[in-house]
Amino acid sequence: MLALAHIPMNAESTITAQVRTEVRERLESGESSIGQQSDAALEVEVAPVLRYDLINKHGSDHLAVLYTPRFIVPNVPKALAGDLSDRRNKFVPFQNGGFGLELERPRYRVMLYGFAAYGSITTSALLLQKSWLGEGAVPGPQPILPSDRAARFTLLFYQPQLGVAIKLNRHMTLTPSVRYASFGGADGESRSTIPRTSGPQAQVNLDVVVSRRSTFKTMIGAAYTSVLNAQLDVAGNFDRDRDGAPFANAQVEQRYVRKFSRTLSGEIAAGGIIADNRVQGTRFYPTGEAKVELQMRRTKMAVILRSTPWVNLFAGEFEPRTELSFGVYSNITSTWVARLQATGARTLGNVDSISKYTLVVGDGALGYRLTRELLIEGGARGGVQDFSNANLDSQSKQFTFYGAFSYTPIVPVRL
Repeated sequence: MLALAHIPMNAESTITAQVRTEVRERLESGESSIGQQSDAALEVEVAPVLRYDLINKHGSDHLAVLYTPRFIVPNVPKALAGDLSDRRNKFVPFQNGGFGLELERPRYRVMLYGFAAYGSITTSALLLQKSWLGEGAVPGPQPILPSDRAARFTLLFYQPQLGVAIKLNRHMTLTPSVRYASFGGADGESRSTIPRTSGPQAQVNLDVVVSRRSTFKTMIGAAYTSVLNAQLDVAGNFDRDRDGAPFANAQVEQRYVRKFSRTLSGEIAAGGIIADNRVQGTRFYPTGEAKVELQMRRTKMAVILRSTPWVNLFAGEFEPRTELSFGVYSNITSTWVARLQATGARTLGNVDSISKYTLVVGDGALGYRLTRELLIEGGARGGVQDFSNANLDSQSKQFTFYGAFSYTPIVPVRL
């Protein structure tokens, strides 16, 4: 009761707790220029969500604190047998969380966010394909890291960001924002698995509402990304850290958002990125996106075609990437839920690199609601990847069969 005494009398404080438990059997196979590879594991993950919200009675100020750890046993049979000779089989919690503070005023809104993650995790768990639940954009494909290159490592991630939405008039909103992000291996040995990338980013967004159904969005941004790699010795072990080639880029994008009817909406965007790297030089990358969403009474569908560069995890280079994603989420009845998604990516365009890849990933599940808050699911994920560069040709396949149990409360607990 003493802690609650500091909550303002004109504010409402709530706590929401939910959890998802997933048991999955992962099967991998592949072939590369260094031989055949295969891997299989029965994994268990418990992913709770604990959220605290503090909102004043006028709704103008909102503080949210989120804690979303992941508790993963990567190989249940070996863990139960006490076989921990392979460090990939060890159980270690992965800590993840963040906060958000929004202050709403008549002419502006301040948005301060912070996200962070730290802990030991396997590459297969980190690159687990995200499921689309009918909200936001359909996730793009996660790369498949072949089993001969998979590893457990310590990941460090943090990202503070600040933005201010300024209402120029009732039709125009200007939002400058800045952020700093760091992602990758927390120590030298971990950076031999995934390098650490860090750097600031700034952008300015201008939203112009031209009608009740149409909005134009203009974005201008710039970023600088430094890369910290691991230098390996002749035996392939970590020797020391070394600085990789940093990236600097500037970006511009024009987006048009249209709500055609109560059920159909779409977006189209075009722009470009100028990126500079001492290895690849200065290059221009065109970008574009087209999205269509259909929202019916019980079903939501979305299709996204996106072309934008990314940092290739295999080659460590800035390359064009084209993605096509499709998702369906349906409450078939009051008790049955179904979802299906498919996404693929490929290197297209003028690539100043001999590395190439094609990746296709799918996910489908059927769920049954025991109550409004309890859901059980069964489903399968599958992925096929073809990758090649100067040193390696690799074809990988990954299939996962899973069952899940989720508890999501409808009403938060008021304090």
